[in-house]
Amino acid sequence: MPTLQDIANIAQCSKATVSLALSNHPRISESTKSRIRKVAIELGYLQTEPDNDDVVASKQTASRRSIGVLYIAEDSHKSIGQGFFRETLMSITQEASRSNSNVVIIEVKSVNGHITEDELCEKVYNSGVDGVVVICFRKELHGFNTLIDQQFPIVFIGDHTIADRDVKLHTVMTNNHDGGKEATEYLLGLGHSRIALVTSPTSTERTNGYFSAMRTAGHSVSDEHTMIVSPPYEKNDGRLRMLEEQDFTAIFATTSLAGLMVLQHLRVIGKQIPDDLSLIVFDDSESFQIESPPITVMKQDLESLGTYAVKMLLDITDQLSPLPRRVAISGRLIERASCRPLHTSYKAKR
Repeated sequence: MPTLQDIANIAQCSKATVSLALSNHPRISESTKSRIRKVAIELGYLQTEPDNDDVVASKQTASRRSIGVLYIAEDSHKSIGQGFFRETLMSITQEASRSNSNVVIIEVKSVNGHITEDELCEKVYNSGVDGVVVICFRKELHGFNTLIDQQFPIVFIGDHTIADRDVKLHTVMTNNHDGGKEATEYLLGLGHSRIALVTSPTSTERTNGYFSAMRTAGHSVSDEHTMIVSPPYEKNDGRLRMLEEQDFTAIFATTSLAGLMVLQHLRVIGKQIPDDLSLIVFDDSESFQIESPPITVMKQDLESLGTYAVKMLLDITDQLSPLPRRVAISGRLIERASCRPLHTSYKAKR
């Protein structure tokens, strides 16, 4: 069976152009569409030229844009990623509907962070979409060089980089630095100064926000305050042993997964929240709302992330925003019951 690349080689164009031409996309000239269809028929990719009725119907369909949601799935983030993906997808779908656009979900499996470039391109091009919104939980991404080189419209949700390449990207992200700072300042405002940081290798900006708040408040911080974790959690996990050995009064976990690992570990060692330790987590989770006590969180605005990503992508496809842009969206602190004041003068302000 011939592939899009086979057609592209003979037609002397990119796979993206072939995909758009066969979808009768208005961005492709009629002469180019005709040339590519002729090659596709000769190779057996298409059976015959479409009749006039098919062409009219195809043109009507082409007037309605298609937005791809490219979800890069990893087993290690499966349980955590489902909630983020579901809520963000909902807002993407709603904004796409308001913009008279279809949404096509494209899933690609990642193996240890690596993606086959041919597989990624083939799935994107075969979907016939005008551009993609990328959702992935790794910071450094592989497999995107061809799409970027061919200037295929892409918007990334989250602060990402392309492996072995210094390139600016269209990005919609949470303001992680300010969110990490606000979460830490919340604990400082409750009178805590011995605040443990439980973070992940990818939470650099949230970690920097923690250090900024601590230093601004005049508190020294060192490696003994910081625990870097990643799944899976194991009983008596040595990475969290400092929660037993140091006299912390509060914990800031920079991801929902780190927060869940902290909760598991505190149960193992018999510590109670908030009596023994206060806890705030960056990112919400359905389980945090039903914990006993419910967990205070810095919640990402997933609705705005999805909405702005669609608007940015449509600006790119309409050639209104050719230069890469970064939009940072503030999170919102949701006060529940997992943090307690260390002094009686504190009064809730939220």
